[in-house]
Amino acid sequence: MAARTKDFPLRLVVGTARGGTRWLCRTLNEHSQVAAFGESMFWGRGYVKPDRDGCYSPEQVRRMGQRFARRRWSPHGGGPGSLRSVGPDGGGGPLTEAISRAFDAVDRRLSPVDCFRTLCAAVLEAEGKSIAVEKTPHHVNWADRIIASDPSARLVVMMRAPYAFMLSYKMQGTQYDDAVRNSFRRLYHPIACALVWRTYCERVHAVARSYPENTLVVQTEKLPTSEAQVLERVQQFLQVPVEDLAGRVGRDNSSIPEGQRPQLEDADVYWMNRIAGTTMRRHGYPMQPTPDRPSAVTRSLMRLPWWAMDNALAMRRRVRSSYLGYLWRWLNLG
Repeated sequence: MAARTKDFPLRLVVGTARGGTRWLCRTLNEHSQVAAFGESMFWGRGYVKPDRDGCYSPEQVRRMGQRFARRRWSPHGGGPGSLRSVGPDGGGGPLTEAISRAFDAVDRRLSPVDCFRTLCAAVLEAEGKSIAVEKTPHHVNWADRIIASDPSARLVVMMRAPYAFMLSYKMQGTQYDDAVRNSFRRLYHPIACALVWRTYCERVHAVARSYPENTLVVQTEKLPTSEAQVLERVQQFLQVPVEDLAGRVGRDNSSIPEGQRPQLEDADVYWMNRIAGTTMRRHGYPMQPTPDRPSAVTRSLMRLPWWAMDNALAMRRRVRSSYLGYLWRWLNLG
């Protein structure tokens, strides 16, 4: 049976991409009562607009259940903090079966929040736990929608400093083969990366100002020196019994090979400072000196048309519909 509206508050991990959301999801999954999972995309990129009465028909719910049953869920792979109910690639297993049963059994109209709770309940059944936490970083852009649907929702918002974010963003794919690394490299541009960080930063602080009771902002750079304290605060905020979770999941950075930490190039720092400098100063992030390298900046500008073409093709494959509207909202242009 579908979960009822008052069964439990929504608990979500959101925030900056490359900001530690995966690490926090895995760590929470080490809790004896918490099943932490991602990424449903339910409230953002994968959102299905309900009918005029604000609800989905049973047939719509079943179709969403079919989509969720095909999804590859994280965290998977069998390491610390992995979901136990999925295969090594995140698909199949008891979770797929639990999702299919839960959504096929729906015989009434459901609101989006009840539909999301149905998904959470299926995860809890499959994992044998009692508290669900969902992780999708870009859900921070849809906090208004989430909290309007459930005023008791609790959002842990991860925020990463600008240059560390840019380096991690730039180094995506380095742990994979040459084809994947080259694909990520084509999709990176310092102008776009700076815009992404600025948008995330402004959104994170706007959400925290608008919903102080619903949000807890975690600064990623504080984790190395205060992991235990941060995790205690997170558990208290999510209203789960506090357990000692520190050190159970390593803070590995999958973008940067172990023992190596490359430096940002001049064009990277230049565009981050130019595009996001005002935001950095407003929120107290220290700035590196702006490089005086016109040739590097010119080369980065010349690469923009090719970058735009590669990203348009990639986004077309990624977003099911209305990707221009999604991009407009996501970049805070509208």
